[in-house]
Amino acid sequence: MATSDSRFTYRVLKLSNLRKQLTTEILVQVVQEVYPPDHPSVGILLPLLTKVLFSNNCFDKQGTMEVDPPTLKPKEVRKILPEADAYIKMLTQLILLDSNRLEEGAEFSSALVVNIHNQNRRTLDQIGAKILFYYSRFYELLDKLDTIRAYFFSMSFQLICRFMLDALRTATLRYDTTTQGTLLTLLLRNYIHYKLYDHADKLVSRASFPSTSGNNLYARYSYYLGRIRAIQLDYSTAHRHLLAAIRKAPQQNAAGAGFLQTIQKFFVVVELLMGDIPERSTFRQPMFEKVLAPYAQIVQGTHAHVPNLC
Repeated sequence: MATSDSRFTYRVLKLSNLRKQLTTEILVQVVQEVYPPDHPSVGILLPLLTKVLFSNNCFDKQGTMEVDPPTLKPKEVRKILPEADAYIKMLTQLILLDSNRLEEGAEFSSALVVNIHNQNRRTLDQIGAKILFYYSRFYELLDKLDTIRAYFFSMSFQLICRFMLDALRTATLRYDTTTQGTLLTLLLRNYIHYKLYDHADKLVSRASFPSTSGNNLYARYSYYLGRIRAIQLDYSTAHRHLLAAIRKAPQQNAAGAGFLQTIQKFFVVVELLMGDIPERSTFRQPMFEKVLAPYAQIVQGTHAHVPNLC
């Protein structure tokens, strides 16, 4: 974390394998061993994680937590980098999300994103983008996505701070392409969730998507663009964006199968609206065979009305 090379940060943010092995007990032990005892984050993280442990019945018969206290050497001075602090807090978001502690996770994430936003450290960009993603996810599961687009900021409740839009503008000025791409996709998802397609279209016209973003971000951005253009009846443009999303989406990753299936559904519908007949081979693929079965019946009905030109 001490190096500015983003490759190392990118590696530790691959959470698919870590998430399967991460437990609340392990994270509590990490907090106790890594942080100095008087660090402000200890007073935030330990009570929060203790609640999760209590709900998971990870206590002994006397009701005390079964976590060994850290062993400190005499005169040992421990320091923690802001990047390590942010990463541990991001893992706390994962624990709260997997434990379905949505209210606590939303409150914790709200304070966390403001803290990351105010630090203005380039080495925090990739971690901060991930934190923003889980921040939005908590509010989506609580069906409160509209509250993170705008909320009252000043004590007099006269100034409305559009946090995510403000964060997008700041990320653009800082050339933080990872956060910029993440926020743009999150905002588009937010608008589409509430069917605010005009707002989404205005955002796309005024904010450019960074070309250096990874394939996963580009796939999500193209998917949302495809949905917007389809609603606007611009089927040819929607078809192009959805095709780009299919090509950029992870093909072999089981975790991304649901996303790829969703894109394929919209892609088939747009092709039918264009008057084209989707390839039959698409419906025979194991990944799509079940989810596209209703659409396959529509396509078969379409074939029945196509004249035989041979």
